[in-house]
Amino acid sequence: MKRYNITDMFIGWFIGKFDPSIIKTEEFEVAHHFHEAGYIDEKGSHYHKVATEVNYIIKGDVIVDGVKLTSGDFFVYEPYDNTDVQFISDTDLIVIKTPSCINDKYFVNE
Repeated sequence: MKRYNITDMFIGWFIGKFDPSIIKTEEFEVAHHFHEAGYIDEKGSHYHKVATEVNYIIKGDVIVDGVKLTSGDFFVYEPYDNTDVQFISDTDLIVIKTPSCINDKYFVNE
């Protein structure tokens, strides 16, 4: 048996083309992210040119593109969709991106 801890992973990403990674693959990425209520990415909104990103809300409440979502909801960003997420409570997410392309994150303000 192998054992891992999320704190040893690359900002929550534990499967994908990362180092370290539990399973190293170019096919997809999986992360567990936690954001406190009111969190805003300091670099602002971003998009992907290649990857599709599936977000599953384990716990919490968010507003995505003007729609309130809560525990059990999914939201999906396809290539060129700009992220627009407001964390209105502490939120746990599972994020799956396909394919795993670690340089496919573009900030709108850059």
